[in-house]
Amino acid sequence: MNAIKEVGSTIFVSPPTPGPAPVTPSSVCRLQQPIDFTSTTDVLDSIDSSFSGMTRPHLALGYIHRSEGNQPSAVALVARDIIPWLAGHNYHDLVLEILPRGEAGSRIAIEIDEFNRTGAIGREMSCFINVFDRTNFEALLVAAHNNGICIHAGGINYSPSALATLRDPSATARIAREIAANSTQAIQALQARGRNSVSLNGLEHNDIGQTRGHAHDPASSFGSTLSRLFPYAEIELVMPRLAEVGNNFTDLPLPQNCAWDQFIPASGIRLLRAERPDPRYGTFLIYYPRI
Repeated sequence: MNAIKEVGSTIFVSPPTPGPAPVTPSSVCRLQQPIDFTSTTDVLDSIDSSFSGMTRPHLALGYIHRSEGNQPSAVALVARDIIPWLAGHNYHDLVLEILPRGEAGSRIAIEIDEFNRTGAIGREMSCFINVFDRTNFEALLVAAHNNGICIHAGGINYSPSALATLRDPSATARIAREIAANSTQAIQALQARGRNSVSLNGLEHNDIGQTRGHAHDPASSFGSTLSRLFPYAEIELVMPRLAEVGNNFTDLPLPQNCAWDQFIPASGIRLLRAERPDPRYGTFLIYYPRI
């Protein structure tokens, strides 16, 4: 069995051992004490309060996987539960990696500006949300517009070949770097204007530090850079069944010796918090039940 020891607000969870070997600092799962909630909005309130006394942090929402077959969608969760909370807490700018970033006057830029005015999803925008959970991305865009939230592009470089690039397996590393660079540019521009900003990305891109499973190219993440410039919350939305698709759970920002599935709640919602060496930034994992 896993041994659990609580010291103050920190929980130490040792991995299973074949015998009574002593627990050493390198063999424990070091996290703050998990907290259980009944709603996503209550979790967000808790995260928000942990930045009390500062300007509102940039909220970097990350998902392990958008959707898979009949599995729940993290995008649907954001549209249903998180978008109304954002609007109620003065967050009115959302950066999306799904939309490519084009120069002013480009077709995609014109369509995004038009969407922010009218709520109409343009033809070019529609091409880039044609993914597994297209319906949920459409719902996300509608919810954002209805709640007064403007959309900003943080995806790959916009070009005539952009869609082909997204479908090219050999371009994965290039895509990741472009998303990180363009999201960084969009978020920094919003912060410079004094806007409260949010981003929604695959969790590879919002990491403050390296994940334990994959040695990602540091250039594929904007978290390590932006967390040093202004208050920053890395928030991972963990849906267990999606996490198991292709072993995506290895990308979760957990300490090396943490078993990712030991924190799955039977019901409700569980918040995990990494230790925060600097109160201006933090990593948070929101765990949902296995459904």
